[in-house]
Amino acid sequence: MPTSNRTHSIPTLAVILTGIVVFALGLVASLRAAPPTRVHAQDDTGASCTQPSDQGCPIDYNTPVQAALNDSATTHNWLIAVPPGVDLNVTLTDLSGNYELLVYGPEPDFPLLGQSDNPDLQDETIAATNVGTGTYWITIDSPSGDASDAPYTLLVQPVMQTPALVGTPEPVPTAGPTPAPFKVYGTPVARPILPY
Repeated sequence: MPTSNRTHSIPTLAVILTGIVVFALGLVASLRAAPPTRVHAQDDTGASCTQPSDQGCPIDYNTPVQAALNDSATTHNWLIAVPPGVDLNVTLTDLSGNYELLVYGPEPDFPLLGQSDNPDLQDETIAATNVGTGTYWITIDSPSGDASDAPYTLLVQPVMQTPALVGTPEPVPTAGPTPAPFKVYGTPVARPILPY
C-alpha cells in the first residue's frame, strides 16, 4: 500500500509545481507588460497624496508624476520646494484634454509666475524665475471643461541661475592706435650651414 500512495502523490506534486511555475511566469510577464504608473505623490512622512488636493501634493525635481483630471470642476494642486538660486522648468504632457498650467511663487503673496494655456492637446510649458525660497504651487485645471480618465504627466526640472557679474564690467575699447606695418631692417645675408 505505501508504494501505491507514492505513485499517486508524485504526479499530483508535479501538477502542483507546474501550476506554481506557470502562475509565477504569468505574473512576471504581466508586470513587464504593464509597468506601474505613478498616480500620486508621497510627502515626507510617506503618506500618499491623491489628486484633487486642496492642500497640494508634494513632488520632487526630475520625477514625473501622473494624475487624471477626470472632473472638470476640480483643480489639481502640486507643491515643489524651491531652494535659492534655482529657476523652474515645468512641463505638462500626455494631455487628453485642453488643460491649463499655472505656477505660483511662495508665501505670503503667492505671485503668479507663469501661465500656459495652449489650444487643444498641445503640451504646456512654463519657465518660472525664482522669486524667493519656499514652496511653489503648480496648478492644473481645464477652463474649457475638458475631463478624462487618461492621466497627464507633470515634470518639474531645476534650472540653475547664472550668477550676476559683480561690479562694473570693463569698457570695450572703441578705436585705438593702428599698429605699424612690419619693417625689415637691413639686408638679409645668406650664411652657409656648417656641420658640428
